Amino acid sequence: MNTGLDAVLQTIYEETKHGSHSFVTMRSLEIELGISGYELRNIIEDLKTGCMIHEHEEGLRITPSGFIECRSRWA
Repeated sequence: MNTGLDAVLQTIYEETKHGSHSFVTMRSLEIELGISGYELRNIIEDLKTGCMIHEHEEGLRITPSGFIECRSRWA
């Protein structure tokens, strides 16, 4: 994975792993990571294609397979 993908995946993982926030919005990712919405959309689509995240109306969340991948990297 490239740096942008890793940063987005790690941010979503960190925000949702404790259950306090079940979803992360694109807007919050834009603010926290300083990545434009256009670039962020491409990264999110790549993560969705890799079955790492799901996109809902409420925001983004890690899939079960994505959660396993994240735990192996950032436990």
